Amino acid sequence: MRASRPTLALLLLLAGCAKAGLTCTTTETACGQVCANLQVDPNHCGGCAVACPTGFVCSAGGCACPAGLSACAQRCLDLATDSNACGACDHPCAAGQSCSAGACGP
Repeated sequence: MRASRPTLALLLLLAGCAKAGLTCTTTETACGQVCANLQVDPNHCGGCAVACPTGFVCSAGGCACPAGLSACAQRCLDLATDSNACGACDHPCAAGQSCSAGACGP
């Protein structure tokens, strides 16, 4: 049995494929002239044209730092080794010290 044109159009719309003449997969949404997976695309994270900051990844539709890094003022930092954010955001080591295992030391 063939689907009627209105039924086919509705199915394509529900699949997120009817915009801009694109044929997107069922996990993608038409965002302008591209198909994007809103769950993992850092340029369309959670919604079309919602870009993650540089260094962030899109995970489950939200921007997050890659594993092992922490978000500090729109940057992803390694709090275990970053001398400007040692153990916590905005916790710099003193001059001449370095950060190891999240603690400042000589």
